[in-house]
Amino acid sequence: NEEGQLLYLTENNDLLRPGEKHPEDATDPNRAQDELPWHSTLYVQYPMVNEVYGKRITSFDEYKAALDAFLAEYGDDENMYAMSYDKDSAGDILWAGLSMYGYKCTYKGGLYVTDDGENYTYGLKAEKALDWLLFLNELYREGYIYEEAPVQSYDQFIRQMNKAKVFSFIGSFYPAYEANKNLAGNDMPQSYIPQKMMADGVEQVYQYNAAYTGAGAFVMLNSSPYKARICRLLEYLYSDEGSILHGWGIEGEDYYVNEDGIRDITPEIAEKKSNEEYDLKRGIRALYSVINLPTFTTDGQPAFARFAPYFSSEGGTDERDAIIRQDPEFNWHEDWKGTFYSDLSELDLVMQSETPEAIASARCAAVVKDLINNIIMAPTEEECRARYAEAVDKVNAYGIEAWEEAVNKQIHEKREKLGM
Repeated sequence: NEEGQLLYLTENNDLLRPGEKHPEDATDPNRAQDELPWHSTLYVQYPMVNEVYGKRITSFDEYKAALDAFLAEYGDDENMYAMSYDKDSAGDILWAGLSMYGYKCTYKGGLYVTDDGENYTYGLKAEKALDWLLFLNELYREGYIYEEAPVQSYDQFIRQMNKAKVFSFIGSFYPAYEANKNLAGNDMPQSYIPQKMMADGVEQVYQYNAAYTGAGAFVMLNSSPYKARICRLLEYLYSDEGSILHGWGIEGEDYYVNEDGIRDITPEIAEKKSNEEYDLKRGIRALYSVINLPTFTTDGQPAFARFAPYFSSEGGTDERDAIIRQDPEFNWHEDWKGTFYSDLSELDLVMQSETPEAIASARCAAVVKDLINNIIMAPTEEECRARYAEAVDKVNAYGIEAWEEAVNKQIHEKREKLGM
């Protein structure tokens, strides 16, 4: 800004004008969540979970009971899976488990977690990581987890999901969104919904840091021959005209202005946009993950078509989700109220390249998923414990303690500057 301060451009608060409120204000403890949880968690197939088990899953014991109920009904069908996932989900599975144990989890070059808000450790080394992996190993040894899950590809896993052959999985929202979209496209009634499962004695899940500053950073080098063009593009994107073109498309083709003067879409446009290629080919939201953009135009209207009034109308609501919202047992939208938290000091950590901490981070990132999968597949509990100890020794040998030290140092230095 004019005072020479570096300001974050986020979709939470910084770009809002007086009186406006973000439509997905994560800081509101009473806000029922529309989108799937930002953090990794347990997902189950609905309405199957209601049919075979009949209640939400909130604990590890309840999860095993639900798996038993599924197997009692579908155990003889080799094409149905009580629990499945893919080999690249290992990090998300660890994140999910530590969240269930009450840890606050953040990722930057590695999963760093805290259970006291002061001391941050590499996720694999967290005190409860072994307990969580022992639980997963037990599920694997007892036949609840599809035996090929820790080695199968994402494409193999998502094919199972798209056919509604998976009862449950633990991981991020990505496969849930993809499968739910494909199931809807094939007029199938199933969908995957999150469950707020927690370890015994844990009273709160911390979903994600509400003060997130965006997933992408936009960098322009002084040596770029296109600096002027890039700046003109950025200025245009932050104008109303640019925001609307980027977030909505062309009036009369991708959206229309209704009788109240509000940008909206029709059922016909919604049908076209249901094809994942549509926005891509039209360039709509093409730069969404490249730079953080205003959520509103200066007239106070949303800058993105995903907030179109149509999606709140009877015709624009997902029929499957409408049923879930009326189900007092499985209306998951209420479960994540108050689970966001705000701590700027945890964010935007920078590891300079070629430093011991950066090298350790890269080396561990290259092996940690395989280490986790290997632990889960151990043939005995004793071997599971041994493999976990070997994995911790390996990441320590790779220098992860230097990375942990750098993470803690940066967080506490930020807190001093922020007066926290």
